[in-house]
Amino acid sequence: MMEPSEEHRLAVAKGIWFQNTHKSWAGNDSKNYVTQIKHLVSKYNANSVLDYGCGKGFQYTNPIKDLKPFNERCGFESYYLYDPCVEQYKVPPLPNQKFDAIICLQVIKHIPDQDMLWLKQLFERTATKFVLIGDFDPAIKQKPSKITNTDAVNRNVEWYHNAFRDWNSPAKLHWCWRRPQTDIALQDNKNIQQ
Repeated sequence: MMEPSEEHRLAVAKGIWFQNTHKSWAGNDSKNYVTQIKHLVSKYNANSVLDYGCGKGFQYTNPIKDLKPFNERCGFESYYLYDPCVEQYKVPPLPNQKFDAIICLQVIKHIPDQDMLWLKQLFERTATKFVLIGDFDPAIKQKPSKITNTDAVNRNVEWYHNAFRDWNSPAKLHWCWRRPQTDIALQDNKNIQQ
């Protein structure tokens, strides 16, 4: 089994600093993916979810305004929250632990290039029904303060497709791009509804 690189450890250290000094990365942006997750949870009859990179987890514990907790809005029953940058959620699931689904929202850009393979392999062996990776279309430039690794600035949607091209899992891989800028990103978003 592959292990995270030193670059990944440095990105996590930057993420810990950011989490401790900023109010953002609370998990509330997950609200932008509720429709897609709800559809996939229903389509695949998924009950258990690993939220990989859940942020501070407020979407579950302190939902915005009068909203229900994230899992209730999306329709799944049990969940495991993991985020290496948050003390409360830094313990990863057990190596042999399985989940119906994995959601990885606005995290993939923080993973260094050389760590994409072990992340893909983790997702392949851990999810049994579907994986949803969601983020802003890479064509949209990020604020420098939110970049935890410099690899991400040179990526596009095709780069991510290539990194996951030999997907080998019973779980179906889905991509969801916020503010899609390319035809490929638009098609990824349409594919979720099929």
